Amino acid sequence: WSSDVCSSDLCTCRLARRLLPQLRSKSLKSVQDHFGIRNPRQHRAMADAEATAKILAHFIEQAGNLEIETLEDFLRLQFAKPPEARRKTKRELSLREKVREFPDRPGVYTMTSRDGDILYVGKAKSLHSRVATYFAQSSTEGTKLTRMMRAVQDITYEETGSDLSALLLESRKIKELHPRFNSLDRRYKPQSFLRLDIQNDFPELTFIREPAPDGAEYFGPFRSRDATEALMEILNRAFKLRKCGDKFRVGLEVKPCIYHEMHSCDAPCALLQTKESYREEVKRLQEFLAAGDEGILAHVERLMRNAADELDFEEAQFFKERLFELRRVLGTGDRPSASLSSNDFVILNPLLTKEGAGGGPAECEIYFVRFGQLMKQMVLGTGILANAELWFERQLRLYYGATSAIPPTAGRPEIDEMRILSRWVESSKKKGSKIIYIEQNWEVSIEKIVRELREVLNINNSESL
Repeated sequence: WSSDVCSSDLCTCRLARRLLPQLRSKSLKSVQDHFGIRNPRQHRAMADAEATAKILAHFIEQAGNLEIETLEDFLRLQFAKPPEARRKTKRELSLREKVREFPDRPGVYTMTSRDGDILYVGKAKSLHSRVATYFAQSSTEGTKLTRMMRAVQDITYEETGSDLSALLLESRKIKELHPRFNSLDRRYKPQSFLRLDIQNDFPELTFIREPAPDGAEYFGPFRSRDATEALMEILNRAFKLRKCGDKFRVGLEVKPCIYHEMHSCDAPCALLQTKESYREEVKRLQEFLAAGDEGILAHVERLMRNAADELDFEEAQFFKERLFELRRVLGTGDRPSASLSSNDFVILNPLLTKEGAGGGPAECEIYFVRFGQLMKQMVLGTGILANAELWFERQLRLYYGATSAIPPTAGRPEIDEMRILSRWVESSKKKGSKIIYIEQNWEVSIEKIVRELREVLNINNSESL
């Protein structure tokens, strides 16, 4: 947003009237409760101000979903006419009637013009509720949303059966169709990875935009470069790996560089550190990056406390500032994943479109993920259980066998899917999905997959296959 936010008034109560028309009351407490914002010190100035700021963040996110991208449009939204105050055209009435028949299920919707041009592609947990909001919010003159809704002639949908399928399908359709009013495609920001060249005797950790099938280990993706740089700064302090790039060579005649004098490298180039000792440091780094967000934050906090105990307050302050930055970054879900080369897992996602004989879902989505990338997506029913072990053995051999031992090249579409999948895995427990990581012993993995599949489909182990 290019305009100065301080130059105009912004009222969250006015925004609530436009963005939350379904709420009977637009009071601070009602809106807090709607978004699940806790405010134990109600009616205290600072507490209410913090709650209002959190509400504004939710409104900004909702406005983004409605393709309101500029501060000018956002400010104008406050004064939009209520939907009931506008005169509705026959086209709008026809579309509203059509949307009333949309299912209350996850899916992807597509808006097209009179000429058949694709205007917009979006996802929804509830197709009916999501698409209906466009007619409630399109009354702000001059905004992108208003221009889009005036051009919409038809709205179609594709039911997916789960939120995850909707996310993936939306991403693919936007990249394939390039809809005129979708900002996701145009605002794409390159993702960031950390690369550890483990094929080298003395691996180095570097920043890179896209992974390649070169035998190195990749950690990510990170949505922002700031997150990567903050983590790199910590890693360079906490782990003594070389930082000399292609200039690195080993020999008695080599003179240690400034990094050795700064105690951030033990100079393997000058034979002051053995290969075995260096590899131990690399292993510690790998374990750190594979620890997940809680493990990383705990480790950084431990480094901060150790520095303070040693009265190195400058170092302690450095880790304190980086800890604050990482908490901000990891709090958004933008966190490092395990190495892509070990990011092999299967997702079992129950479909709620049908009910099986056992009272649970009759079908289940399955996603085979190799090196963090989606290799195959399909829907399974209870019939697969008759030969489940044999069937899964074939799939594991196909997608995780020796022929796929090198991570494939990851371009923009693959990286976007990796980001979607990694975030889904983080919140999978809340969504009812099952994540099974593939072990070297396939028999153990197959046994886990079949057991989890039975649980997802609500099939008792006592029932015969």
